[in-house]
Amino acid sequence: MDSQVMMKLVVFDMDGTLLDGRTILFFARAFGFEDEARRIFSGRYSKKERSRLLAGFLKGVSTAELMDVVRGIPLMKGARETISELKKQGCKTAIVTDSYDIVAEHFRNELGVDRAFGIKLIVKDSRVTGEIEMPANCPTPDFCGDPSICKSEILKSLAEDFGIPLSETVAIGDNLVDFCMIKAAGIGIAFDPKVKVIEEAADVVIREKDLRLVLRNIKVI
Repeated sequence: MDSQVMMKLVVFDMDGTLLDGRTILFFARAFGFEDEARRIFSGRYSKKERSRLLAGFLKGVSTAELMDVVRGIPLMKGARETISELKKQGCKTAIVTDSYDIVAEHFRNELGVDRAFGIKLIVKDSRVTGEIEMPANCPTPDFCGDPSICKSEILKSLAEDFGIPLSETVAIGDNLVDFCMIKAAGIGIAFDPKVKVIEEAADVVIREKDLRLVLRNIKVI
């Protein structure tokens, strides 16, 4: 990590980083499949398989019902202030999640984030079909557990789109699916890390659940 480099792009994981909790567990409680969700999480599934199985429980749910739940998911402490300060400093921001695009887009709009990426939850006639579309395959699926979205590839694409060197990017996440983008970024931050490998990969480890601490560890334009 070069502490003298000014950071121009900050990429946030969503569940457990920008949000204080996991989106799918809020949906599971609201729509009555909490036990099934926990069994899937404890089973021997790849992340892609898990994503497909969990999406199936949302079949028939209206987008209005879905968004009622989304509006009740709490932001992580300091999320709003941190995004606001980054915007004020002219820094680009993005949400990259292995949760659903409809949720990421909601919080992109609420927080004023520049871009958002997630798994596409298929909706027809304002109701969830139970199907999803996942982005291109991860180049290291065995290590990351065959993730449903490759965050490092999205980070690289964003940096290219904005004309920002990877050395001037920050990636913030809490779990194994964030490993690749944390390693790829100029500064990788493990926020309230859930697995040891994320701590080992990161340049900075933040254990307190307050996103404002991110601002103490980076310099932005």
